Amino acid sequence: MTVETEQHGGRIRDLGAIILALTLVQMAVAGVGLFVPLLLAAQGESSFVIGIVTAAYMLGFLVGGRLAPGRIGLIGHIRAFVLFAALAAIGCLLFHLAASALWIALVELLIGFGVASLFATGESWIADAAPENRRGRVISAYYLIAKIGVMAGPMAVSATTVETGGVYMLLAGLFCLAILPVAATEQVQPDLPSTEPFGIVALWHAAPAAVQAAFVAGVVNGAVLQLYPLYVGAVLPENGLFAIAAFNAVAQIGALAMQWPAGVVSDRIDRRKVIGRLALVGALASGALAMFGEELGLIPVLGLAALWGMGSLTYYGIAVAHAADRAGPGQAAKAIAGMLIIWASGAVAGPIVAGTLMSAALGPAGLFWLSAGALGLLAGAMFVRRVTDHGAPPEKEPFAPVSATSVGFAQIDPRV
Repeated sequence: MTVETEQHGGRIRDLGAIILALTLVQMAVAGVGLFVPLLLAAQGESSFVIGIVTAAYMLGFLVGGRLAPGRIGLIGHIRAFVLFAALAAIGCLLFHLAASALWIALVELLIGFGVASLFATGESWIADAAPENRRGRVISAYYLIAKIGVMAGPMAVSATTVETGGVYMLLAGLFCLAILPVAATEQVQPDLPSTEPFGIVALWHAAPAAVQAAFVAGVVNGAVLQLYPLYVGAVLPENGLFAIAAFNAVAQIGALAMQWPAGVVSDRIDRRKVIGRLALVGALASGALAMFGEELGLIPVLGLAALWGMGSLTYYGIAVAHAADRAGPGQAAKAIAGMLIIWASGAVAGPIVAGTLMSAALGPAGLFWLSAGALGLLAGAMFVRRVTDHGAPPEKEPFAPVSATSVGFAQIDPRV
């Protein structure tokens, strides 16, 4: 066996280990997203309070994305991953100590910080380990495998009950399991990739459509993916936790089915057209869920959830590609990092606004009224930008299915 072949095999094993670890993290995160709203609802908290508490997770995520790179640079990727996974696991166990909304919000803040830091650590590691000529395939593989974790997490939680300590142990155990493949790797950990953010003002001047799309993605996806258990529990009470977990699963499946075709089309036509049309699909599905959710049965609601996922969970990557198109030489990575910050800012506001609407006269449907309104405005904005802006660059950067997770992903994208 040649040295080159041996190095290639080691690099593949290294990638497999970190992708497996991040998939387990995604599974735990999705489980927390299902568990926390149900826990608060069981304690009699209002939708407004639940929105505030779940926004604490996104606030921790935003802080973690900004502070984690410095810590990684001091202690290295492996020790940083172990540290942040341990923090997230401890957070899950802390749920069991107190039942107040304030305590749960503080725990959510800790878990959000740990999760964002895990993504920053793991994804920058993937960037270093991925062969240069196969980074696009690595992105697709990671994205698809991680979605399995996103779908499996709520299913695992739905097999337990909110009132028992088994949920806390399950979620903490998943974060602990994520440590094992990383700690066991024999490969040398990578150098820290650059994560300096691209200035928000400069990004707005370069690609206002991308900024608008990233913020709306944060508002809508941050709200719906945190609070959908309350909506589904209200419109399909007879189906219990199964309906809640199935709603998340079909939304993710819809996103998987549409992600790559939409990206390919966006390489051929104006990306803002694609973003606008996807947003319109999401807005229409949201409007139907808001107006008719209580009158429909399980299958129609799940069908609309799949349409919502196709429209709402797919355009962020295209917006990132549009930002990269408009970024100057050597600025693509900074632009993508700036996009994450904008997305996270929207994701902090989304659950708060949605919780307020759900606590008001709109009830559970307020969640998807927010989604319909925000996505409808985005669709209109994309049409206006396309008509009034004739300064598109002559060449496009190739699309890659980027998810809004951490600034580390900016270095995996072959556009960079």
